Amino acid sequence: MHENLQVHPPALRQGGSHLTTVAEQLAAQWETLRARTAAMGDIFGDDDVGGLIGMSYQVAEEIAAECLGSVVNGLRGFGDGLSLMADQYDLVEQDNDAQFTTMSW
Repeated sequence: MHENLQVHPPALRQGGSHLTTVAEQLAAQWETLRARTAAMGDIFGDDDVGGLIGMSYQVAEEIAAECLGSVVNGLRGFGDGLSLMADQYDLVEQDNDAQFTTMSW
């Protein structure tokens, strides 16, 4: 079955912009959370168990930061890709228009 491909570059750009906005919001929320937890100071205590819990928390936070960083970069990349795709479709359409305009029938 054959289906026609229809592309709306403004919608692609808008989607790209929304993904970029989501990426920036996620990054900002993560930094806000990190700042809040850092402001609490040493909440695990000075004993051996507290020290182990504190170290475990730091490792978990580092893993989460790496994962969230990857997600943020991915969302930014998808947003940029959609914007680039919209630009490319616009260029192709402009080229098609120019070719048909210069054709002599």
